[in-house]
Amino acid sequence: MSLKRLLKSVVRDLLPYAGLDFHTQHGLHLYVPDRGAWSSAGEVFFTRVYDPFYPHLRGVRRWVDLGCNHGFFSFGLLDHLSRLKNKLPATDVFLGDANEICVARVQAMIDHNALGAHWCCQHVVIGPPGTTVSFQQHKDSLGSNIFGQGRSRRFFRYPVTDITTRLAGEAELFDLIKIDIEGAEKFLFEHHLGLLKKFRFGLCEWHAPTFSGSELRTRLEQLNWRVLELRSQGIDYDVSGGDSWDSPMGMVLWENPEPAL
Repeated sequence: MSLKRLLKSVVRDLLPYAGLDFHTQHGLHLYVPDRGAWSSAGEVFFTRVYDPFYPHLRGVRRWVDLGCNHGFFSFGLLDHLSRLKNKLPATDVFLGDANEICVARVQAMIDHNALGAHWCCQHVVIGPPGTTVSFQQHKDSLGSNIFGQGRSRRFFRYPVTDITTRLAGEAELFDLIKIDIEGAEKFLFEHHLGLLKKFRFGLCEWHAPTFSGSELRTRLEQLNWRVLELRSQGIDYDVSGGDSWDSPMGMVLWENPEPAL
């Protein structure tokens, strides 16, 4: 292992316990309370996995962030837009997550950064409509889901959110929807397609086998939505083959050329 990789590994193992907080380039003050938050913050601000998607989103000012975890995607996008303008632009953002601890933490960071007039974070659970699901909440706030896979610290019973109804009164949020809900993405396409059609852009992370890249690709093709950017984990962790819909996990950014009114 190279010294650089070793240092990254040591930092990854040690820093989550330090109760970190940091300032972004354009002044956002963010907090990293546990290992899960560190992993999420690291993706956005350290390994910068979303950077390939940002150039397509220059005109985005209003968005929905489902499965927001600690909100770092939204804070990272805001910081990116601020770099372009050299100031914080006016934005309207709705964030949602099924982990109530994350929701409270994100709302606290929203308020701390004086974004509360146009940003909010709420408890949102995506699943089969009209049902109550068992939500498996993993330790350190990462990888929680409604499918009961893997080891877990706690289970919660939550009614599924009618996200279409929840956002029905919103008129200013439909530039972009970002979706990272650990396999429950399929329920949005099956039961809330009318809502998805309102957004000009969609950024979705797939999680096979619950919701595979090939299934997502088929749905986008059926809708005639244009794929702008694709990034994936290597197949069997082999990155030499490049990005692929057949990967167990990946992200795709699409554009809907005719958003519904």
